[in-house]
Amino acid sequence: MERIRVGIIGNGWRTGFYLRVIDALPDIFELTGMLFRNSEKASRFAQERPDKAFTDLDKFLAQNPDDVILCVRGAALATILSQAVSCA
Repeated sequence: MERIRVGIIGNGWRTGFYLRVIDALPDIFELTGMLFRNSEKASRFAQERPDKAFTDLDKFLAQNPDDVILCVRGAALATILSQAVSCA
């Protein structure tokens, strides 16, 4: 069975739950990357998971995730969705 390739947008407290599930089930899930607004947070994450931290939506989507999990506040959701639509 092919693993489900998952990308995550956002890095708040909810993200930790999804990362634990992905890490606990490596035969089922593969993390393609996480999208950050803050480049410092992205750099710290990249130290743990090289090539998985992104600050650019196009580069994040270029990893071809099967599913994308949105872990952002409602105020940021409209901005992210409008950027994603323009990428499609």
